[in-house]
Amino acid sequence: MEYGYREHRLHGTQQFPCAYYNAASCSREGGFEVKYHWHEEIEIMFLQKGDFLVEINMVQYELSAPCICVINSGELHALQTVSEEYTENAIVFHPRLLAFQEADQMQEQIIDVLIENCLQLPRIIRPSDTIWNVVFHEYICMEQAFLRDSKRIEQDQLLADTAVSQLVVKASLLKILASFQTAALLQVRPVREDIRVFYVKAALSYIHEHYKEKIYIRDLASQAGLNEQYFCRLFRKVIRMSPVEYMNSYRMKKAIALLEQSELSVTEVAYECGFHDMGGFIREFKKMTETTPLQYRKKFRLHS
Repeated sequence: MEYGYREHRLHGTQQFPCAYYNAASCSREGGFEVKYHWHEEIEIMFLQKGDFLVEINMVQYELSAPCICVINSGELHALQTVSEEYTENAIVFHPRLLAFQEADQMQEQIIDVLIENCLQLPRIIRPSDTIWNVVFHEYICMEQAFLRDSKRIEQDQLLADTAVSQLVVKASLLKILASFQTAALLQVRPVREDIRVFYVKAALSYIHEHYKEKIYIRDLASQAGLNEQYFCRLFRKVIRMSPVEYMNSYRMKKAIALLEQSELSVTEVAYECGFHDMGGFIREFKKMTETTPLQYRKKFRLHS
């Protein structure tokens, strides 16, 4: 079943669709949380320090560092820290990055199948696993390449910016894939996934595309072909918040990014993110950040 909706953020560039992200307690106030989302790219998360709660396609994993977690293409996922101290980073890449111009056995049997989203990578890799040393070593090689020759595309996204660093990243990804194949850990992906995940992904993607507009519950329910009451129950069960709470949270994330990266006024930021009532915008902002939008911007620029 194909989807007409997905996260429209570009991870890396069109020429090199791969990016590095990092979150650590020493550089942030409070815990760290990534809301439910999905993307076509594969994500390799390295949980370096701390305890985490990761949810993937409605399955919850309680993970403690050190641990590597793989998110396959198209999987609905979220992450939050459990411990006060934590370090988490991730390399997100599109599988077409691994493709070669000339077709060979590896291209036909593994890379093309991965690009077509018909191959599933192993979910959790721990130090006790036989492939840990290889995967961990190659991940560190990629991380060092990003940190050594990086270019910051957005506030939280690093790109490997030289031919050498990109070669290191691509070679390491291929070595990791080879280790999975050697250990017989590559599996054919199920043709159908949980229909509830399909419904929620459609609704989330509609929010991501139309968050600047007025969105009604009936708009979201219609994406899944469900009545409003059943849709709201399903959404809360999967996402653990109501559709309205998720919309406000997503809009607030966009507002914070604009306050950090643009010169728009607070009023312009509010309207740009789908808030047409300034009082409501400020209340929601203070609820999430414990400060006003203007105070947040001043504090952010003071420490940048």
